[in-house]
Amino acid sequence: MAIERALVLSGGSIKGAFQAGAIAHVLTKFEPQAIIGTSVGSLNGGFLADRAGSQVQGGSVDWKKIGDDLEEFWKTRITGFECIGKKRGNLEVLFSLGKHFNGLYDMEPLRGLIHAELQAEHLRDSPVKFAACAVNIASGDAVYADNGCSGILDYIFASTAIPLIMPIVMIGAECFWDGGIREVAPLKKAIDWGASEIVVVAVDTKKIGGMAICAPRAPFIEQAGRLMDIVVNEILNNDIDMCRKINQYIDEIPNRAGKLAEMKKIKLTEIRPETTLNIDIEKFTPGDIAELIEAGKKAAEAAMVASP
Repeated sequence: MAIERALVLSGGSIKGAFQAGAIAHVLTKFEPQAIIGTSVGSLNGGFLADRAGSQVQGGSVDWKKIGDDLEEFWKTRITGFECIGKKRGNLEVLFSLGKHFNGLYDMEPLRGLIHAELQAEHLRDSPVKFAACAVNIASGDAVYADNGCSGILDYIFASTAIPLIMPIVMIGAECFWDGGIREVAPLKKAIDWGASEIVVVAVDTKKIGGMAICAPRAPFIEQAGRLMDIVVNEILNNDIDMCRKINQYIDEIPNRAGKLAEMKKIKLTEIRPETTLNIDIEKFTPGDIAELIEAGKKAAEAAMVASP
């Protein structure tokens, strides 16, 4: 099946609740043929592909219901940090620094949640093409695991592993980290798959705002989080600019030859928050999740109306 419509989902940790709200609105108007996610976007995307694979056995896919189910998943299954991780004790972290450092958090609860909610056979049977992006630490390459990949649930888990804060994820003999190191919003993969209409849901603003910390004295977790925010913002903006420049080149070069002749204009709908989403991964509440979901819905509604 030729792919025309793709849903691209960025990373963003707990801010994925904003993404879930946006997706719930998008799926009332947009039926994706491909879903590509990185980090928490791979979790949300995997959920969508899984539910579509479950529904298709009944003959058709109700995308609105799947969007509603994703929203409910965030409201009922991710109600606090204890649902996805455990903070390691200070002594445990200290002793691990000279031996085998394994992150500040134990993320086995998240692994369990993924395996409880998603089924490899549903992903394999899904009518949408799905891929989760993780980074192979040894090679430094972005690796895309698709529906039929052996160990797809492990790749989804690996895609969420924020470097140093969370443990390295082993798949076979290879080590993986968060896909957001290389691909914050994997638009290029959607373009490579042939998509001409792309909805991208990102959880970071175009320009990151100020942060009320004194960097030299800030806790490690805040400094690490800020570092990731800065790096992610730059990569994300570049990825989206790349997509828009393709349209610009096509308009400016009407008589194209070679590979340029194969390029086609892309209808891009960009959904992002207008203001920075501040949420503490260790201290978020069900109320925080609900607020992010509603913010995502409003941002998606505005973006879908404004999209040509």
